Amino acid sequence: MAPIHASEAYHLDPAASLEQPGSAPYVHTRAWREDLDRAIAAVEAARREADLLVLAMHWGVPPFWRSRFQDGLADYQIEVGQALIDAGVDVIVGHHPHSLGEVEVYRGKPIFYSLGNFVFHHNRGPVRDTPVSRNAPYGVSVDRRNRNWSETVIVLADIAADGAVSFSLQPALLDAVGNPQLLAGDEARALIKRLDEMSPNASIVYRDGLGYLQLD
Repeated sequence: MAPIHASEAYHLDPAASLEQPGSAPYVHTRAWREDLDRAIAAVEAARREADLLVLAMHWGVPPFWRSRFQDGLADYQIEVGQALIDAGVDVIVGHHPHSLGEVEVYRGKPIFYSLGNFVFHHNRGPVRDTPVSRNAPYGVSVDRRNRNWSETVIVLADIAADGAVSFSLQPALLDAVGNPQLLAGDEARALIKRLDEMSPNASIVYRDGLGYLQLD
């Protein structure tokens, strides 16, 4: 485990603020250098002991916390993800935003920024009250009926004898209880198409019920 803090800076557009006071700022983020260096050192040490290095990252911002015009990724995610690939990680699996997010292929290695919810048994009734939701002036509102909360993909890694790795994606959808159900046919094709469209730095091809990530 290698915690990484990030700093924030807020960019206000004077023209927008003059015309419509209260406009949301753009939020810039940057990883703390000392934390990132510590994570890079941990990756380099693990790389010396591993044939395949998979890194799980708890990061990102859920859709209901972002400004509508803000990109799906926080700046620090791209900075950290690419730095850790440079350090020797083979694949990054991200989670936390509770919705399916874009995929990036960087130097032939995949960064799955968010795979969504594989199992999510808290989708009945209101969102649990937390110190954050109690104290935030804007509150928290989540529409559990929105498919963004229930769509996910299962990453399948095929490791060849020579060490080459290929990745395919099995589309799935959480049922009313919050358990994953595999998708097929038109539903599977549509989900892979959406994931490909939201991933400008990756190409995902649908074939026979699965999405195939192109690494070159």
